[in-house]
Amino acid sequence: MKKFFSKLIKFSIPLIVFAIILHFLLMNLNTSYQVIKSQLYSKKYELIVLGNSQAHYAVNPKYFSKLKTLNLANVSQHLHYEKEILTQYLKQENHNIKFVLISVDYHSLNKVSTSEIRESLIYYSTGVKPYYNKSKIYFLSPLFSYSPYSVLGLIKNIVYDYFKGIEIVDLEKMSKEKNLIKIIDGFVGFSGSNFHDYSKIDKINLNEKDFDNALIILKQTIDLLIKNNIEPILFSAPVHKQEYNLRYEYDILKRNKKIIKEIQNDFNIKYWDFMKLELEDNKFYNQNHLNISGAKEFSKILDEKINSINNKP
Repeated sequence: MKKFFSKLIKFSIPLIVFAIILHFLLMNLNTSYQVIKSQLYSKKYELIVLGNSQAHYAVNPKYFSKLKTLNLANVSQHLHYEKEILTQYLKQENHNIKFVLISVDYHSLNKVSTSEIRESLIYYSTGVKPYYNKSKIYFLSPLFSYSPYSVLGLIKNIVYDYFKGIEIVDLEKMSKEKNLIKIIDGFVGFSGSNFHDYSKIDKINLNEKDFDNALIILKQTIDLLIKNNIEPILFSAPVHKQEYNLRYEYDILKRNKKIIKEIQNDFNIKYWDFMKLELEDNKFYNQNHLNISGAKEFSKILDEKINSINNKP
């Protein structure tokens, strides 16, 4: 029996050492979520953008002429995460924030979570737990979070990125396409266009059970900003006409517009609807994300509108 336990210990030690190394490697992944949060604390920003990938790729802070701007939006990131990040920030920092643009797109009012793998990635990057399932064991270590396949994929990405000079590790396949060399004030964009074949894509099915919770989070975020003397502004980023006409359900669009109008009235805030803004096809990376050229054009439009209210006494 002693020999058995002796062999078992000898066999286990390399596995335990490997697991510990893997734990700390996954704990310290340099993700876009981590980088963008750190940029929030590095400068005194006056304008913050919140939202998911549509806002992330649509707003380039470079083209805001008068207000120092950070795009805090990110891929598959619900407003819950950004609300928690801002709550932490506003408690610790004397801020210069004057305005916050909150993206309210087709998806954002119907979703408060993402995949468990990505929830873990966000948690270990920002410290923010997901809205649901806050006590799951996978928060003890990334080893309980990522599948063996995901771990191998992340290690492969780390090695690949190291030799390619890419500084960000992510789960998103698109992250390789957008060539994540450097994130500047939260923004990194796509070049060119890569449209989907919409003849083979169905309408977007949304999780209706999330609607009430998503609405609560939106209202809580607006209330947080107002209490901190920050003006919240709702906006919808442009999507391609194929996305709008072929994938969006009329009833959901109608309901979203009704809810947004009610929020406008309840909080006395602005809503800038650019969802159907007419842009050339070459301004889109795909049907629901702008490319770098589109982000430049749209950001200049936002800059003009934000300056028009910032200059008022």
